[in-house]
Amino acid sequence: MLFGIVCPICSMPIGIDLNTGCSCKCTGGHEFHLVNGIIDLMSNTKDCGILLEEQRYWNNVAESGWVKLLPNAFMDRKIREDRSATFKQAIRNQWPDYRTKEVFIGEIGCGSGSAFTYLDQVEFLNVSYVGIDISLKMLQLASGKSRSWKTQFVRASAEKSIFAENSLDIVFSVSVLSYFQLNTVVKWISEALKPGGLFILDEPSARNLFARIGRKYIKNRSPFFYTNNTRILPDQVREIASRYKLKLVFEKGLHFLVSPLYYFLGIFNIPNRVSVPLYYIARSIDYFVTSPSWNYSFIHVYQKESN
Repeated sequence: MLFGIVCPICSMPIGIDLNTGCSCKCTGGHEFHLVNGIIDLMSNTKDCGILLEEQRYWNNVAESGWVKLLPNAFMDRKIREDRSATFKQAIRNQWPDYRTKEVFIGEIGCGSGSAFTYLDQVEFLNVSYVGIDISLKMLQLASGKSRSWKTQFVRASAEKSIFAENSLDIVFSVSVLSYFQLNTVVKWISEALKPGGLFILDEPSARNLFARIGRKYIKNRSPFFYTNNTRILPDQVREIASRYKLKLVFEKGLHFLVSPLYYFLGIFNIPNRVSVPLYYIARSIDYFVTSPSWNYSFIHVYQKESN
């Protein structure tokens, strides 16, 4: 059995076909391709039009060079540091003994490896990790990164679970929940988490005024604006999570003005001598906006209640 991965068709355990080394089979008889070590669980399914569009988009982003497309390198580093510190704080609050833990992390819509970026500073004892995404090229970028974690990458849609029940310590997601049926995804996340496990998410809020203006007027000028303009609110996630024994244990809003400014400066190619002071001005304004709904994004951590 591979990292607790199960077949999306019949929910039976999946293992590598040792006879060929280039395919996977579940105990229910369904077979899937292996592409350079990446398990393709969509290889024997017909992709719908929306999924194909998303795959093309993110494949193109990967081919264009993900790092080269960053709107503003200075602000990207600052935003990344803020998020990393917040995730570490949230995990430390719930698991004071996190340095002694061996954890299994599943990431939804991992892209080029968001969990590596944001959770790398959390000094777990050992980490096993499965990253899922619909873009094979983004997964290839992620699989090429050097890390100490034991990893497996899977091409799959998060609309259906690929994890065994009670198998995950952490489910991690950054800016992907609005692409799915929220109730469906949260339900399987709860089932896949162990009792006491954490669902950690960072999601753009639907209520941030600057982001709403940006999505409406300048989305075609940035490679980071995909066609899906739907965003969600913290209360929506909280209400659905409560149905499935997920208790909100941490909440924080981030980057009311900093994140919209990040995209604006990148799109219009503003030089660092201007962008750096503007960042610190925006950061000082952000300090006074504490509402997760009104901030650019909100970080939630849910803990699965014990039975």
